[in-house]
Amino acid sequence: MTGLVPIGSDGVAVAETSEAGRELHEELACRFGTPLYVYDAEALAARVAELQNVLPVNRMLYSFKANPLPSVASELRRNGCQADLTSPGEITAAREEGFDLSLALSGSGL
Repeated sequence: MTGLVPIGSDGVAVAETSEAGRELHEELACRFGTPLYVYDAEALAARVAELQNVLPVNRMLYSFKANPLPSVASELRRNGCQADLTSPGEITAAREEGFDLSLALSGSGL
């Protein structure tokens, strides 16, 4: 399983996958309900590394507006991302997940 695998309200994975993957999706849907989004921490880390290798930037920013889920934010922080914040709620979420707010990009008068 890599990246994001959405599971619809019918319990079926939206993305094509192997038989073992389908069984895992069914098990997770039964356990947690649907719709369900499953994130693969190794895939997130791999994507960050790929971007860091090909983009000519000295820092990678993670937009909390895109996805403020704590587990996703923490994983991206562990892999070298800094925070891009646009609201007081995003600042709170970033602080709770251990981002260094002195390195964060923030706008709108925050």
